[in-house]
Amino acid sequence: MKTDTRWWFVSDLHLGPDGREPRGTAAAITDFLAAVVLADHSPTRHVVLLGDTFDLSGQDACAAEIEAVADRRPELFGAFRTCVAEEVTLHFVCGNHDADLSREQARASLARLAGRGEGDDRVRVHPWILYAPGLFYAEHGHQHHAVHRQPTILVTGAIPTPLAAWIEHRGGSGQHPLARTGAVLRAAGAVRKAEKVALREPYARRIDDEAARIGLPPDALRALAQVSRFRLVPAAAAVAGRVLARSVGRDRQGAYLESAAAEVHRTLSEHGCAVPRYLFGHTHRALLRAVEASDSCYLNTGTWSADVRGRGPDLADPALFPVATIGIRGPQVRGWVRYWRWSPHRQWQGRSPSSENSFPSLTTKRQR
Repeated sequence: MKTDTRWWFVSDLHLGPDGREPRGTAAAITDFLAAVVLADHSPTRHVVLLGDTFDLSGQDACAAEIEAVADRRPELFGAFRTCVAEEVTLHFVCGNHDADLSREQARASLARLAGRGEGDDRVRVHPWILYAPGLFYAEHGHQHHAVHRQPTILVTGAIPTPLAAWIEHRGGSGQHPLARTGAVLRAAGAVRKAEKVALREPYARRIDDEAARIGLPPDALRALAQVSRFRLVPAAAAVAGRVLARSVGRDRQGAYLESAAAEVHRTLSEHGCAVPRYLFGHTHRALLRAVEASDSCYLNTGTWSADVRGRGPDLADPALFPVATIGIRGPQVRGWVRYWRWSPHRQWQGRSPSSENSFPSLTTKRQR
């Protein structure tokens, strides 16, 4: 583990080719990189975009969509290039909305646009997990959400998921409820079939190759691939329970990821590679909680999009953006989740927002 190292984690920016951004997300992250990351003097700096950085339709159009996102947001990609030039490593973890970043052509386009040079490795794409031994485990989190799970996540070319099938059949000839239900059932069947494929040796060899890249024992990653397996009846019951809880105002948004973090911790502990921090995105709700029956903690990076679902201060104040940070200085390691305040007038305020989660804000003052 390197000393004097800083990691910043943000997720769910949902930047699409159409350029729509109710919160000014691209401008906010651009200024964050300049005012916080580049202003930090740690010898080693990493920025982790923990999934759903982009909203991509996927497959063959993915590389072209990355180009379109960059064309609409030249200042952001300029900031990426400045970070890389200043020896900041950018990590893009794939989420359910940008899973096709792992395709070779899309990965190459992103690396070129973000400024990766010949021979350097400062723009990295992670299809599933980012792991730092003794420090943290990070993934987007959709693998633990039944309606988004991709059992064969390491195979390019995503299978249809139940939620995607439901959304795609909202309009046109698929508007009839029976057509939508049929599409969902077919998608659920495809996910169940993929769960069986994930148990077979050809896919297991892919897992072993990915384990070597991640830095985990192969047996540990094989076990992690089985956490949160899709089962139709429990998945349907969970969705029905969520609908009922929401109708009476008792929905605990994202509780499944807290449970998943505990299961991931148990799995890694069994293989001697547990860590003190487990980071996820996906739920759009920033959190910092203890992992059940352990000394580790679960950190959720929330969202920088307008689709905030938690009851934190960013729900009422669109100028607040959640950031998870891990700082290493000598033997000391600290991890926290804070809100960074941004305004389109580029004025930063250092007050601590009130929150059910008691997160202080990131204090940043603009250099005059």
